Amino acid sequence: MAIAGSPKYFAHHGRPKNLEELLDHDCINICTASHGDNFRWVFQQPSHTVELVVKGRLFVNDAPVLIQAAMEGLGLIYTFEQHIADHLTAGSLETCLEAYCPEFLDYQIYYPNRQQKSPALSALTQHLQHPENTAEHSEP
Repeated sequence: MAIAGSPKYFAHHGRPKNLEELLDHDCINICTASHGDNFRWVFQQPSHTVELVVKGRLFVNDAPVLIQAAMEGLGLIYTFEQHIADHLTAGSLETCLEAYCPEFLDYQIYYPNRQQKSPALSALTQHLQHPENTAEHSEP
């Protein structure tokens, strides 16, 4: 994960030095379609995880729009670093607070809690929970 902004944004607003200062910045929020609320920015601390709901004047629900808005200097974004790698290389975006950003957020799978799961879903969840057990026991 990465927090990123344009050089123009940082020149005008400065760089946050810690999570508390981040709350004073104009952050571009992602409004989640599934819940209708803001995506929480998740950070690593030495002994715990911190989730923040950041403030900002812009809400989007599309990753390319999020990135474009950051490049225009409209605020800071929180996104997968690989989504903005080309922009970081080109210098149109820069990161901050790298020490707080998790290297990877685990994938999660949601499925209906039913008595009769399909065999395919059962096999998938078993493999994801215990990949070391499924490779040895799979049939050709």
